[in-house]
Amino acid sequence: MIIVKNTKELEERYNLNSIPDNETIRVIGGMENKAKYDNEIYIRRTTYSARQLKHIIQQMKDIEDTIPEDWNQWQRAKYIYQVLGKNIEYNYDEASYSNQQSSNLTILMSGKGICAGYSLLYKEMMDRQGIECDYLRGVADIGSEREKHAWNVLTINGMKFPVDLTWDSSRLRSGAQQLSFFGNNQSFLKQHIQDSDERTCDLYLLSDETVNSINISNTKTKEELDENEKLGIVKLAIEETYKKFANMYDEEAGRRQVTEAIKRYINNGDLRCFTRQGNARQSIEKYFRSEDMLDILVNQYIKQCESREEGSIDILKDAVKQNIYRYNDKQAQTALKSYILSGYTRIFYETK
Repeated sequence: MIIVKNTKELEERYNLNSIPDNETIRVIGGMENKAKYDNEIYIRRTTYSARQLKHIIQQMKDIEDTIPEDWNQWQRAKYIYQVLGKNIEYNYDEASYSNQQSSNLTILMSGKGICAGYSLLYKEMMDRQGIECDYLRGVADIGSEREKHAWNVLTINGMKFPVDLTWDSSRLRSGAQQLSFFGNNQSFLKQHIQDSDERTCDLYLLSDETVNSINISNTKTKEELDENEKLGIVKLAIEETYKKFANMYDEEAGRRQVTEAIKRYINNGDLRCFTRQGNARQSIEKYFRSEDMLDILVNQYIKQCESREEGSIDILKDAVKQNIYRYNDKQAQTALKSYILSGYTRIFYETK
């Protein structure tokens, strides 16, 4: 077994490509130098196959590749906090809890986790950025209830700030712009009671105005894209997602993943089925609404259907062709969108 403090150390000490996929690697992370984690449960939680870890590291790099080089630590910490919060869903599942998968770095692949997973992952990504970040365990005081909980403390410019990605995640996923637990919650210290064996320190709190002033607009990319450039982003997302899952499993798995990714994004704006490879997911998130992708896909399909070749056995394509010929492209687009979103077919021109 290979044992390292974090994935940054792993990459500095080893050539990842030379490590066999079935090798086991322990990434101690936030549990370093804490006696309460020296048991089989936590050793298993922080141990991965090399194959798993290679995929996790690649996804981390995909996020890191979108960060401008001139950003300071505050910008990096806030940006990664938001990206993880938007893309990982809180999900307590007894099966994944028992096998530790919701409590470790694999939540970056599954998109589902609990507080331990969020906090270990955030610390790991801060370690990779050279930002001091502690993993804390204790209890959350929620009204009349207390339950086990984990969160982080960031150290920037010599001052320590408590952050709770778990509690901000659901708000970020619902579209909220204001962070509530990024060092700026005045009730944080009352609601988060750390274990007695955790290191104590003076914590500072930020104002909402200070958090909002941390500019994380990504200056690496252009502010606007024309239709052809947007089409290129959609094609990239489809190709990268297909390639990733075809390589991991097989071609059929690649096709299934692409189909599921498009369906989930169009229906509810969920981007998690698209890969981050090649900045595919990040580009869609920056420039698209779900209806934009639907427009692009429908327009491309309409263009294919405008071909007057006969003998097609594609029932949907034939229906679209009939609407183009009987009415116009716009009506055909409306009919196809309606069918995709609701299964409603009456708007199509009926043929005998």
